[in-house]
Amino acid sequence: MLTGGGTLGSVTPLLGVYEAWKKMDPEQAFVWIGTPGGPETELVAEIGIPFDVILVPKAYRYLTWRWFAFPFFFLWSFFEAGFLLARYRPCWILSAGAYVSVPLAWLAPLFGARVALHQLDYELGMSNRLMAPVASLVTSTFSVTKKQLPRKRVEVVGALVYGGHLKSSTREMAIEHFDLDAHKSTILVLGGGIGSLALNRVFERWAEPLASEFNVLHATGSGKRVFQSRRPPDHYYVTELFVDDFGQALHLADLVVTRAGLGTLIELVQGKKATIFVPLPNSPQEENARAVAEAHAGIVLEQGRLETDLLKTIHEALEPHRKRRLEEAIGKLFPVDGATRIVDLIKQKNTPE
Repeated sequence: MLTGGGTLGSVTPLLGVYEAWKKMDPEQAFVWIGTPGGPETELVAEIGIPFDVILVPKAYRYLTWRWFAFPFFFLWSFFEAGFLLARYRPCWILSAGAYVSVPLAWLAPLFGARVALHQLDYELGMSNRLMAPVASLVTSTFSVTKKQLPRKRVEVVGALVYGGHLKSSTREMAIEHFDLDAHKSTILVLGGGIGSLALNRVFERWAEPLASEFNVLHATGSGKRVFQSRRPPDHYYVTELFVDDFGQALHLADLVVTRAGLGTLIELVQGKKATIFVPLPNSPQEENARAVAEAHAGIVLEQGRLETDLLKTIHEALEPHRKRRLEEAIGKLFPVDGATRIVDLIKQKNTPE
């Protein structure tokens, strides 16, 4: 049972495990438990994994009326989780830290299932912190997780890479697909699965000057479309999410501008892409961005400086020598064979001693 959703950051790493496992054992059966209407729905359905949902309330970091309904929805999520565990009877539940996974993990021992967790970011997330006590296997991208879970054995495996959506493409094919100018550099803007209002608004305001110099591929996030009152300029391509054509967009990009979620970072390490990171303030993304900056593997731009420094930073990143150094450094940021190592670790635990 793979479980994650709400954003694609907790989804694509698990798809990497799925992909690695299917290569080793094509007969292994999987089911996915996600969120209603989440951005994972289309991606998982396209792959053909059976899909079910749980309505798990999100624990907001700020004061909101939703907190009053939280206890009722949280109890209901346990009822749904128990029903799905009884229906599918999984031997393992795998999560990369999504809040939808918590009731499934807590009920897993009652149904004879074991839990495997992967910590994506530098900073231990709340969902994994809640699930760790019942986990039989905890893995991480970075060794710092060991210090945050001193009572658990943590296996450092590196990044979980999913390549099934990265379909082969040439530059000419991608240019034609997105209707872009072959003589311009291309900027790929990734707002994440649920979108980044800060990134979207700044790029919409600067759309004309950007499109006069560059091709722009802008993924706004689900439900966060921009250009509602006007059309985007020529060679400025806008979509909610790249799904079938993400591989083409990433292959074509000369520069990426994105948040600093680790799911996206993994894609960029694999693709060796020069990147400007704009971490979400007061979130684990700031730790991810700090690690990138210390390794000189990307340019980190604070959200408060987006409006004033965006164009200047883009020009700096595309300077040929700087761009080449960024591409070389990000490709060495961490190993990318973590999915295969997780499959091996789970198979070892399934083998009687």
